[in-house]
Amino acid sequence: MKNINLFLADINVSGHTSGVDRYMSVLAENLKRYPFVNVCRIHFRYDSRMILWYESEEKGYKEVFIPMPQTPDEMITEKFWTERYNVQAYNILAPFFRDKENIILHLHTLNLMNFALLVKTHHKACKIVTHLHCIPWKSFFNSDIRRFNKMYRQFYIDKENPAYKD
Repeated sequence: MKNINLFLADINVSGHTSGVDRYMSVLAENLKRYPFVNVCRIHFRYDSRMILWYESEEKGYKEVFIPMPQTPDEMITEKFWTERYNVQAYNILAPFFRDKENIILHLHTLNLMNFALLVKTHHKACKIVTHLHCIPWKSFFNSDIRRFNKMYRQFYIDKENPAYKD
């Protein structure tokens, strides 16, 4: 069996542990038991104290930490700067992809899709997998109670009680 080179990529904020972080840790921890799967976890991390990227291999798999210059919510609204950031992040990560076959880039936020497409331009056979536990528009509704209630009413209450009106 040919080796699989699996890159798990997510965006996180230092000091905030999420369900995605826990899922990724468990997944990487369990995959290291399979000798034909080479795991590299890529953390695109916002941490105001982190200036330089670094890598670690303490847990039996490789982890690479790439600093983000802004919070994830700020980054996704700045298309110009996000594109520039993706190019720089790829330049840092290029050696990890070089001379690899059977590359799978498993994204845990759809906000990394442009980064994944950039990787694919350099590694044509790279497969991209996305995961549904990250919904990029979630904050759009979480931060506006009126918008959330309107959506909730449209898709849940109105369906059950068509007579319900504003």
